[in-house]
Amino acid sequence: VDDLLGSADTTEEAVCILKETKEVLEKRNIRLCKITSSSTGVLKSFPVSELSDTSALDFNITETHRTLGLEWVTTEDSFVIKANVAEKPFTKRGVLATVNSLFDPLGIVAPITLRGKLLQRSFLPPEKTGDPKIIRLGWDESLPDEMRDDWEKWKGEMRNVRELGRIPRCYHPSNFGEIRERTIHTFADASKDAIAYVIFMRLVNTEGNVHVSFVFGNAKVAPRGATSIPRLELCAALEASIAAKQFAREMGFDNDSFHLYSDSQVVLGYLRNDTRRFSRYVTRQIEMILGCFSVERWSFVSTDKNPADVGTRPCES
Repeated sequence: VDDLLGSADTTEEAVCILKETKEVLEKRNIRLCKITSSSTGVLKSFPVSELSDTSALDFNITETHRTLGLEWVTTEDSFVIKANVAEKPFTKRGVLATVNSLFDPLGIVAPITLRGKLLQRSFLPPEKTGDPKIIRLGWDESLPDEMRDDWEKWKGEMRNVRELGRIPRCYHPSNFGEIRERTIHTFADASKDAIAYVIFMRLVNTEGNVHVSFVFGNAKVAPRGATSIPRLELCAALEASIAAKQFAREMGFDNDSFHLYSDSQVVLGYLRNDTRRFSRYVTRQIEMILGCFSVERWSFVSTDKNPADVGTRPCES
């Protein structure tokens, strides 16, 4: 048994869940301990011996805990990325180990990790079309020195990701009040290098105040099978649809609260077409996208207003 993560609407509910969980586990001689919370009320409901750190009771002390590859700052109830970039040999094996060691489940720093993925692709080219000099190198042979500068620069950027700030854990502030309207907005985009999507939640309370929060996002190296920008844009729309559908299922939201956006008129034309026949590849992509959300959920957004555009090109921290 590893860590248990949960959330509750009130202090009383959180304490009740923890106590009931403890009782169930104790029947199998498993002791639930190292409890931590962003609420002092929860922490004070349990003996000090069962807390993760007694300093957590003093909210004047900045307390952080590692969880799912992130650092949780309990005093502010926010997440912060900490990239532990290991020093590995500059070889194919070392590059692969370094890039795959970065865990960013929410996609907070996806535009920065994208550069590492693109470098990895250049260091591990396909046998048929890649540089023969690179292909011939073994897994533990040093890569060419002319490639090292870009690699070292990217590792330096990753070590500075903490400076990007913190992401609030909750989708809405605790003092936001009663929510009148909740909508989910998903943006998709693509470039020759990558495809990306990002999801935001927009809340409106009874007083008409608006709060927008980051949910999660992702940036992937462009698949080699998509040979044109329209096809890449279609891939991005599919990735966005699947991610939004999964979020709807996990949160119990209905499809009517979702709005999806693309800055590609070609993609929107694909989705709205009901007469013209396309290639099997395009037809399959369209069917999967519309299987997640109807075409009425999709709208156009200009490139300069599309936040997913940031994730389609490598960015510096």
